[in-house]
Amino acid sequence: MYKNVCIILLIFLVYLIYKISRNECDCFSVGGQDSCYFDNMTCKIGTFAQKSSPDPCSIVNADDCNKSWWQSEIDGGSNGKTPIGVACKYVKGECVTPGTGFHSISGCPAESCKIKLEPKDKNPSQFLARINEAFNDNNSNGVFVSMIDDITGLMDGSGSVLNKNTYIMAYGQYCSLGFIWDTDWLDKNLVDCLFPMNAMTSYFDSSNCNSPNYPNYCEFAHTSGSNTPDRCSQGLSYYFKNNYMKGNNLPNPTNCEQNKIYDYETMKRLEFQNKENCFTYINDKYKNILKYTHLAPVWNEGVFIKDVGYNFLDYHTGFKKLIELNKPLPAALLILLYNVDFTMCINNKNYKNILKRLKSNFTSDTIVVIANCYDRDSITSFDDVPTTLGEMPGYDKV
Repeated sequence: MYKNVCIILLIFLVYLIYKISRNECDCFSVGGQDSCYFDNMTCKIGTFAQKSSPDPCSIVNADDCNKSWWQSEIDGGSNGKTPIGVACKYVKGECVTPGTGFHSISGCPAESCKIKLEPKDKNPSQFLARINEAFNDNNSNGVFVSMIDDITGLMDGSGSVLNKNTYIMAYGQYCSLGFIWDTDWLDKNLVDCLFPMNAMTSYFDSSNCNSPNYPNYCEFAHTSGSNTPDRCSQGLSYYFKNNYMKGNNLPNPTNCEQNKIYDYETMKRLEFQNKENCFTYINDKYKNILKYTHLAPVWNEGVFIKDVGYNFLDYHTGFKKLIELNKPLPAALLILLYNVDFTMCINNKNYKNILKRLKSNFTSDTIVVIANCYDRDSITSFDDVPTTLGEMPGYDKV
């Protein structure tokens, strides 16, 4: 008996040494009691004290795996189902799910999982020409951008349409990084709903659907179920209370996907007149009624992933949602700069943190568009010379 136990232990030891030598680990947690985590590329199982865990998809490389741990989320069997363990795995130099371009639910991606952003025609110069033309033309659909959150380094689910004659600011400031789409963003149904001002859409809750004092904004939004809150219904509620009820006379919000106007007078979705669309309607109203007054909105807000609230998305998850929704991915990364000067950015903590995250998630030849600003965040033009992520100052030091 003793001899058999020794043989089993010896086999286990040889197997463990083999796994460690490959920098590979698999572990399972059953019943929700154990945590699976990485420690110097060795897989361990143990019970952790309460601790904030990063989103699994934010663990992006070997270094992060060394510093991070992963708690399995499984059914403990309380509803009659059999408890099933969830594996976590990282294989050095390999993608856990090769060819998908996304993080595996069970692992960290390697170089082959990085995303490459580039224009659809693979011509950065022509893409930048299209961007500048759309930005400068007051009758165009504008340029859609979404800034990365400076604090979390993640994406939310909203952005802004830019136009040189009206909307020249986005949510961000000097050295902020984000994403920019090609000029066909409207034709590709990227945006669900668009507001003439910041509509605080990330704070949605069920009160927008069943409050006795206000209309059913979930039904009015018509982007989810009649009583299912989302960012669009929250935006309609916020806009009603902070614009319409105050008599600010800003344009009505719009539904880009259905090509409708959210009319607060009738609480109905109305058709556009002439050849207006969800942006040109707002842009023309804003230009003709307010221009630059003290009531002018700082930036508009367009929702492109309507079910994202407080929990911002890592890039892989956000892009996967866009693909599932049959929406276009960004054509490039974006950075806000003053006179194409990176000097301040190199020592900017947020810039360095986000650059490190981008480096771990995107290929070095991903296109980066420089937005030239005349102050901290007011855009005057987009640089017509293409650059790449690998050419960004500080790239080799993060």
